[in-house]
Amino acid sequence: MDLGLLPSRYAKALYESALEKGLSSGVYEAMRNLESMFNGPEGDRLTATVANPYVDEAEKMNLVISACGKVQNNQQGVDSLVGDFMKLLFKNRRLNLVKGVALAYISLYRKKNGIRRVRVEWASRPEDSTEEQMKALVQRHIGNDTMEYTSAVNPDLIGGYRIAIDNERLDASVANEFNQLRQKLLSK
Repeated sequence: MDLGLLPSRYAKALYESALEKGLSSGVYEAMRNLESMFNGPEGDRLTATVANPYVDEAEKMNLVISACGKVQNNQQGVDSLVGDFMKLLFKNRRLNLVKGVALAYISLYRKKNGIRRVRVEWASRPEDSTEEQMKALVQRHIGNDTMEYTSAVNPDLIGGYRIAIDNERLDASVANEFNQLRQKLLSK
């Protein structure tokens, strides 16, 4: 995913600064918090507020800093580093890039630390043993990389499951089988 040159450069600078201070994992958590705020139920309002030229820039900066949240692993200095970084964006009149910077940081951190995003959608809630087998299967597929695993129920699948590992997709759902059969019949 191309996030643009400026957000990528800011993210790289933030990553290098965080790495130098031993805070890269804490900043990663803060950037994930920020991403979830932008993608959550209030995300449209947050995006509109950050883009609104009539909202005071200092208020925007404070809003973005609070959206980063407190990091759970309580690394000393993460809040200060993130706050200073947001002040830099504010000073450079680049606060509108904050979502792209967060996404670029997350992508860079995952790449540098061998973290793969795994999302499994099930037609119905699987048994715990089935889910553990799926996790083991995916772990064998990705090798030594670390897995960020999420799971959800999607009844539209009718039966089966869908797996997404970063940009790889496997659709073993009944809905997909029906769709392929439909396409085959329509092409004749």
